[in-house]
Amino acid sequence: MSELIKDSELNEVNGGVGGANGPTYLDGNGNLYYTVRSGDCLSVIAERFGTSVNQIVAWNRATYPSLANNANLIQIGWNLRVG
Repeated sequence: MSELIKDSELNEVNGGVGGANGPTYLDGNGNLYYTVRSGDCLSVIAERFGTSVNQIVAWNRATYPSLANNANLIQIGWNLRVG
């Protein structure tokens, strides 16, 4: 497992299902992803995963170009890299 994952998050990541941190999963490179749910905002997601809004935007702007223009407009179902 990646060093980015805390022990308390392992079940959510391993199962790829919701929990305290919502639906999360690892890709083949060990990057942690989070699936946006209703009511989420990027600042809370960033805080939850110990990163910044700017870093999440940098990781995801190629996939979701609108993030570069307005980080406040995220959509349910987006799979955002958070670590």
